Amino acid sequence: ELSSPTSQRGEGEEANKEGIVSQKASTTSSTTGNPAYDFGDETMHKGRKNDNADFKPISQSPHFISATEPASGTESESTKTTKDVAQLIADANLGNEAAQVAAGDMYRDGDGVDQDYQTAMEWYLKAAAQGNANAQRNIGRLYRKGWGVPQDHAQAAGWYLKAAEQGHPAAQYDIGRVYEKGEGVPQDYSRARAWYLKAAAQDHPVAQNNIGCIYFAGNGVPQEYSRAMNWYLKAAAQGHPAAQNNIGCMYYARHGIPKDYSSAMDWFLKAAEQGHPAAQNNIGFMYYAGNGYPPDYCRAMEWFLKAAEQGYPDAQNNIGKVHGEGKGVPQDYSRAMGWHLKAAEQGHANAQYSIGCMYAAGHGVFRDYSQAAGWYLKAAEQGRADAQHSIGELFEKGQGVPQDIVTAKEWYQKAAKQGLSKERLGALERKGGNIGYHGNAYSVSASAGHTSQVRDSYTHVDDRPYCFRGGN
Repeated sequence: ELSSPTSQRGEGEEANKEGIVSQKASTTSSTTGNPAYDFGDETMHKGRKNDNADFKPISQSPHFISATEPASGTESESTKTTKDVAQLIADANLGNEAAQVAAGDMYRDGDGVDQDYQTAMEWYLKAAAQGNANAQRNIGRLYRKGWGVPQDHAQAAGWYLKAAEQGHPAAQYDIGRVYEKGEGVPQDYSRARAWYLKAAAQDHPVAQNNIGCIYFAGNGVPQEYSRAMNWYLKAAAQGHPAAQNNIGCMYYARHGIPKDYSSAMDWFLKAAEQGHPAAQNNIGFMYYAGNGYPPDYCRAMEWFLKAAEQGYPDAQNNIGKVHGEGKGVPQDYSRAMGWHLKAAEQGHANAQYSIGCMYAAGHGVFRDYSQAAGWYLKAAEQGRADAQHSIGELFEKGQGVPQDIVTAKEWYQKAAKQGLSKERLGALERKGGNIGYHGNAYSVSASAGHTSQVRDSYTHVDDRPYCFRGGN
């Protein structure tokens, strides 16, 4: 299925699952949908309709980067001349802490010198010894990323705390994220929110967005959509794309406000114009599903491609679905498989499930139940209910795997906990495992009374929303 809008969380320097997505970090596999919140980590597809009542936020991270940190671990374009480097090192050697931090940044980024994280650490340590909060925070980031030192989340947390206690807003955000994720410290939503609030009071947009996600999900606080929206609006007013995307998701899914596709599109566009892939994917989904507009598959594909070109797995999966369905483009299972594989290689459960369906049905490939079983298993292990049902069917019939009724029942039981396979499981238990099998692994027996997502999962766009958090 196509991935619908998702919501998202913001993070320091990285962002990260299904359909229309917002940003914290997610997955499924057919063409139906809802918006995604910025950063989605998980959401189960349960045959949701376009106005998915189970729309939930997921944590992910937008590209928020402080002035003193690199966007990545790669070298940046050099801005310093040999003379600049010499003067900076001379000042740093005289004990100038600002110069020491700048020297650390220079070596970290490879700006005018060869990139050298260990030398960067040495300069940061000199400045940190003088109590410099920027240096303390940067040391924390080096430990968290494992740049020039063994990765050590506990050390990272300790250094973030030193800077945060001096009132450094980005460090306050960092330590909030550490407590929210439980990286190097016990997970503690109360402390996470407390630190986010300190950073938010200094207008840190990612912290403001993440407080919104905390209230949206009800993590450590009562779930309050109105307070979530207020915090998203604070961050969005500063141009934060994850928050803009999340507001779009709120309007899309009527969380605390009337459903308004026009307002949802307006907010998604604000984020998409900043290159936010989740928002771009969400716009694509709205055009695909005809939410507030007549369906326009060509425009949907244009927006999916914008997000897919950034490596966004939900969009890659959706493009695969569009090619598989042949809506707006000629039906092409080979291209569909190629796009599904791009998403599946990033762990996208919907894409993995779709690939399994293609092997089971022989769409664009030779029918191969062994391959189908392998892909179903990948998705099932991530909790996708219809994949759990499908792998159960393969074990029940012995297609692609040795026949094993006990294992089949175990997978049916997992799916049944999510509302699937109950009839199949009941029939299996009533007949001692000796029940008839109708259809193939790509569809569930009609006699079992189960309208499987497996059957139409290859014909719909993912409809899961996600909330994106900050906290890379």
